[in-house]
Amino acid sequence: MADGKVGVPDDPNKNLKISQNTLCFSCKRGVKGDLKCQKCQVSYHPSCAVRLKGLRVISYEEVICPACVVKHDGEHLLSDITKENELLSKLVLVLMDNQELLRCRINDLETQVAENRNISDLTSNFKNGISDSSNLVGHGHGQSNQSNLNHNQSYASAASSRSATFDVNKNKASSFKDNGRAVTAVSSVSAVNAKMNSSKPKNIIPSASSQNTEQITIQQVSSAILESTSRAAMKDLQDLGDVDNQGQSHADENWIKPYNRRNRKFLVGDNTETADVRAITKFVSFHVTRLHPSTSADSLKSILLDQFPEVTVEPIKSKYPNNYASMKVNISQDNYKKAWRKDIWPKGAFVSKFFQKKGMPQSVVDPTAVA
Repeated sequence: MADGKVGVPDDPNKNLKISQNTLCFSCKRGVKGDLKCQKCQVSYHPSCAVRLKGLRVISYEEVICPACVVKHDGEHLLSDITKENELLSKLVLVLMDNQELLRCRINDLETQVAENRNISDLTSNFKNGISDSSNLVGHGHGQSNQSNLNHNQSYASAASSRSATFDVNKNKASSFKDNGRAVTAVSSVSAVNAKMNSSKPKNIIPSASSQNTEQITIQQVSSAILESTSRAAMKDLQDLGDVDNQGQSHADENWIKPYNRRNRKFLVGDNTETADVRAITKFVSFHVTRLHPSTSADSLKSILLDQFPEVTVEPIKSKYPNNYASMKVNISQDNYKKAWRKDIWPKGAFVSKFFQKKGMPQSVVDPTAVA
């Protein structure tokens, strides 16, 4: 192959084989059993494909060339960007809807705040009107009458100077005290005051301060009273389900306090006893089990007589009579601590305090009698 062409020297079918073979996209030489690009069907030598950067291997016979990888990734990236743009547009629409809802909510809250402010203003005005009316009735009654009397007295003197034939019988005097001296006014002054008072609006409550010119109508007072009454009723309805055990306003709210029973005091006599007067001996019982089935009550009593002269032994029915026997041993309470010594009882016997079962009485069975 001095000419540098692909083929076998002196081969008559050399040109046919070259035409049948494809060229490697990297080294531009003929290849057989090549690796083809899955997208653009370009062939590569395996050794040339290894040296390419960005080549993606699909299988032993298929790869994706770097150019197709970039194109494929770009398409995927473009589709992802399109999807993200769609999601963002939907999110923007949702945010716009939420913004509109928030705006409506803010408007509602502003309306409620304005209504609450108006209610508070009406309540404060109502309280001021009540305090002003009480001041007018209580403290300012003398001063207001004095000012009216001074004004009406001057008016009466002017009227008396103009008319000499004034009817004296109709001028009935009324006496008032002002700073320790009597002030006299004619009955015509009362008529003038009544006329002046009737000219004022009846639904206006005057304020105590002369500088405060604000006036409260009866409708405002009625609305404020209705508002406070409704709030109090609503508060009572809300408090119906509340349980208050701290107060003592009702009889069913009293808690039951437990009291301990009184302990009875007693003593134990220590005087000498006689044959006629003596106390009984208090006994304690022990449960002795795991004895041999042939053990009798008399044999166990003979062992315990040296330590407990007052001992009595009663056979009781065991759970497995063929395997072991059980006894009830009664001794004096004075020997209770002594009874817990191991050297007193037979070897291997189980001893415990006897507790009577709450049930039907057990029948005592004598194993010797059965045999």
